Amino acid sequence: MPLELDVLDNIKEAIIHFAEAPSLENGVKEPHKERAGFFAADAFSNPDYIQYALKTTAAAMFCYLFYSLLDWPGIHTAFLTCYIVALGTTAETVEKLTLRIVGCLVGAAAGYGTMIFLIPYLTSITALMVVVFGGALAAGYVAAGSPRISYAGFQMAFAFFLCVIQGPSPAFDLTIARDRVIGILIGNVVVYLLFTNLWPISVGRRIDPAIAALLRQLGAMMTADPQTRRALASQAQSALAEIETDIDLAGYEPSAVRPTEAWLSARRRVAAEIGAVGSVLLLSADNNATARAQIANRLWTVAGRFAASEPHSPTNPQVEWSTSPLLRIIDASLLRLEAAPI
Repeated sequence: MPLELDVLDNIKEAIIHFAEAPSLENGVKEPHKERAGFFAADAFSNPDYIQYALKTTAAAMFCYLFYSLLDWPGIHTAFLTCYIVALGTTAETVEKLTLRIVGCLVGAAAGYGTMIFLIPYLTSITALMVVVFGGALAAGYVAAGSPRISYAGFQMAFAFFLCVIQGPSPAFDLTIARDRVIGILIGNVVVYLLFTNLWPISVGRRIDPAIAALLRQLGAMMTADPQTRRALASQAQSALAEIETDIDLAGYEPSAVRPTEAWLSARRRVAAEIGAVGSVLLLSADNNATARAQIANRLWTVAGRFAASEPHSPTNPQVEWSTSPLLRIIDASLLRLEAAPI
């Protein structure tokens, strides 16, 4: 069983050196960290920032004028909602406003139920605090869950508190709770209409560059020293998770903005292939230098396809892929990536 023996030898080597920290004495340099400033690097050259600011401000001002002209200050939460749910891409914005709507309705329902069935029997601030604690506990349980639903938990708590906490003592005014919930829903609708129709930015346009960067990182991992290699592998796993999240987020976009289903399916298969071969690349990184160089060159070539740039020119060293079961697995995965539709 040559494959099993090969894998076991590589796993043993990885476990032995797993907890070793990178040594600066061996020539391993600390990763360069760019200095973070108040503005993004392309803040004054990228029109997306100006468009985002205009869309968000327009939504907020519309809501402000709307409840001012109606003389209905109770729905002022529409104004706040615009700034809360507005994000950089259409998919992220629609996801967040969807979670806000769901969380708002659940929290408001719990708040109304509390006001109707519990608060009439409360006679002290202590009892009110116990009720608030129960609602916060339920919302916190959701907020502590998956990142894909956690914001709904925060919104549940927000809507519940808006309904139940109306002052320093138990309150029974259902109008206040109704108006605040209506304001949240109005703000969500306004943001959705603006962000899906005015300068929509699809999350799909950052998927291919992210895949290209990930493939380059895997190529760098193949030629790096063992200590740097483990750090690069960890970063690659995080980058892959972000790519998979973006692919899933694209489902929130309307059909006019969202990439085609065939395009998304192709990227989903590429991400799955990269995830499957990533650990194998790490295990095989101690093979001969010629094999590592050829694998790195092929990864860079595939990265060039996704980056819409000129393919990386390989040095094309000759490797006998049949010498190692792991190399044969990598070769098959690379062939699938090289044949993947763009």
